[in-house]
Amino acid sequence: MFKGWVEGRAVAEIVLEAQGDASAQQLADTGHSVLELDSVLASLIACQDTRTLEACLVELLLDRTSAHSVYVVVLDESGKFMEVTTARGSIAQRQFGRRFEVAQAVLGGAWHNASVDNKTITDPPWLESEEEGQVFALPLTVDDAVVAVVGLLSASGSQDFASEVPLVRRIGRVASIAMANTRLLDSTRQSLANTRALADLGQVLSASKTTDEACTTAFDMLSSTLQLWRITFHLANARGELEPHVCWCADNGGERGTHFLDKATLKQSIAQWTFDTNRSAFLSRMDEDPRQDPAIHAMRKRLGIGSAVSVPMRKQGTVFGVAVMVRRRETQDFDESEVALFKSVVSQLSVFAEKQDLSEKLAHEAFHDPLTDLANRALLKRELEQGIEGRDALEHTFSVMYIDLDGFKPVNDTHGHAIGDRLLKMVAQRLKVTLSNDDLLARIGGDEFAVVVRQRASEADIAARILACLSTPFATGSASVTIGASIGVSRFPEHSSTVDGLLACADEAMYAAKNSGKNCMRVFEDQSVQSSPDQVQLLMDLSVAIDKEQLELVYQPQVRFSDGAVIGVEALIRWQHPERGVLLPAEFLPLANESGVIDQIGRWVLEEAMSQLARWRSTPQKDLRISINVATSDIQRGDFSEQVLSALSRHGVPGHLVELELTESIKLYEIDSLVRQLSILRASGVRIAIDGFGAGYSSLSSLQTMPLDVLKFDRSFIKQLDKNGDEPSIGKTLLLVASGLGLETVTTGVELAEQADLMAGLECDRVQGFLFSGPVTADKLDSVSARIKKRLRDRVQKNRAA
Repeated sequence: MFKGWVEGRAVAEIVLEAQGDASAQQLADTGHSVLELDSVLASLIACQDTRTLEACLVELLLDRTSAHSVYVVVLDESGKFMEVTTARGSIAQRQFGRRFEVAQAVLGGAWHNASVDNKTITDPPWLESEEEGQVFALPLTVDDAVVAVVGLLSASGSQDFASEVPLVRRIGRVASIAMANTRLLDSTRQSLANTRALADLGQVLSASKTTDEACTTAFDMLSSTLQLWRITFHLANARGELEPHVCWCADNGGERGTHFLDKATLKQSIAQWTFDTNRSAFLSRMDEDPRQDPAIHAMRKRLGIGSAVSVPMRKQGTVFGVAVMVRRRETQDFDESEVALFKSVVSQLSVFAEKQDLSEKLAHEAFHDPLTDLANRALLKRELEQGIEGRDALEHTFSVMYIDLDGFKPVNDTHGHAIGDRLLKMVAQRLKVTLSNDDLLARIGGDEFAVVVRQRASEADIAARILACLSTPFATGSASVTIGASIGVSRFPEHSSTVDGLLACADEAMYAAKNSGKNCMRVFEDQSVQSSPDQVQLLMDLSVAIDKEQLELVYQPQVRFSDGAVIGVEALIRWQHPERGVLLPAEFLPLANESGVIDQIGRWVLEEAMSQLARWRSTPQKDLRISINVATSDIQRGDFSEQVLSALSRHGVPGHLVELELTESIKLYEIDSLVRQLSILRASGVRIAIDGFGAGYSSLSSLQTMPLDVLKFDRSFIKQLDKNGDEPSIGKTLLLVASGLGLETVTTGVELAEQADLMAGLECDRVQGFLFSGPVTADKLDSVSARIKKRLRDRVQKNRAA
């Protein structure tokens, strides 16, 4: 834009403006015609940055005047010194990078007087010897302020600069106009770079999985944006002490290296002051800041360290680290915009770290028992699923131990729940010490524990050690109690190849141990895994249920709080068995999953739901959304997304009316394959939901990377809120996480009006439960929706009247 502004004016116009008192005759006296000079000066106007302009200007003056050296000086940020930023000529190498007091010699006078000065000097800093010479000072002004001074230097016996004053003055006028342009361009470029850096930071953080990774990527981006020499990042340890962490340096040739700082140096630095005071700090490149140790001042000079900015990194109001950016001594101090950019980036990194902590805390709570901090049932099942996935290796086997405490209930009943909880914690601690790190220990019930044993040869040894460690009496404070344990063992793949099957077999073996006199171990017996005649008949009936049209879908309304409208339904399957009557999913889907019939049922549900959506398109329910449960086996098929898209096209249904619910058994740790499948579907408008979120089966750490639209809370979520009374902190936290991720929320299992009011107060988007309606057939949905809306409207009016 600015280049266009300059080019839009005729060069003659700029030259005329810059001509001042330099007439054509005066220029001719120096051997230059106006046209010839104007052509040369046009090159100054074309410069796009200040450094290029300075280089072009000194070359021009060397070529057009009798000077044998030309250099440009600018004020440093302190205003006390002039610095040589560009130099050409016979003594250029000696002048470049030098600093002089503003009041010194001719150039300082030109700075203060803003006028061309021509003097004879014998000052050694300016000449190679003690002989006399001339220095010619040419000030460059922008908005009537001197921004740089050009020095032209000649040795004794050279032509007097006096005759060249008109020429130099004319060049200086054009150079001043060009410098106004380049300084504006420099500022604009830096501002745009800062804006782009902040915009890119959002993408950097969304793709980062850890605070270290986010900081590394963000600081690497900053080092190129702000032309830094190094960035250091230090973290507090568990004792609350700042420790050296990592330093990114721009080394020779622009190569980047990673270096650790020593702890002693860090203790004396400005980073430690920032950590101790929780305040940002700025260091000038020349000042010896009293906040740092004198040894640091000497080191800074020795290594050529210049300006520095130190900023605390905070989460939950506490400083957890310090970020420091540094420039070399020969580079000007950071300006206000650069400091503001750095603080903004560090602030965003602090927010990321805080969210990361919250996410990790929620993930830990979701997969760990709150009383003992052991793995819970959800984590146990996930570990078992991962173990089963490794079944391709012939030697891959493992065992599951189911541990039930003997004699715990009398202790709990006699001494109270507080003593019972203390006893469970002590049991958990003993078991952790007894087991190796390779074995997963979980608490899966009141006094029930489980262990995943990865080396079958150690089953008997582990069981013996468990029984021995529990046989010693427990001192609970008010009493000394003695307990034992009954242990059941199941083996993969010998006894079962599914998670639920392994747990069921281990549970059955545990009861066999209790029936054998307790305080012993029993391994599951194979004959008990044979299906009962009743199960065999039910499986045979299920295999023909689709062909005989015995399956049907019913729909449970999902209500929007804001207006009481039924905006969606969950499709639920029912089996109209000819002899047993209506069977619920829990009565036949586990059997279907074990036998493989589940795939056929899943395809039928998808087709039937799409067909119903197509029928609704010509009714008042045309915008109704259907939520369809997706089984693990469905999403694992490579053609699942293609199957869904084909059904949408075949029935003429828009994708946004379909919401796929990933059940709690979906393997969220297989995040890459999930993302590929679900991203294809979302591109066609299909919405993706995680079901059973409140039960803790979903991986919270995966939510940021999965393509999700909805979090659907398990019915246990609403029950937990009921227990918390007036402080549903868990509910608020989980809903806050959902809001922060931009996800819609649905709560199931709402059965009481008080529960509905609670969810309305927590600003849950949709609710589902028997308070509003149970599952109904499609033909009854219209009347049910009208009744729900009227009931909610009446309740709102009643609450307002109260």
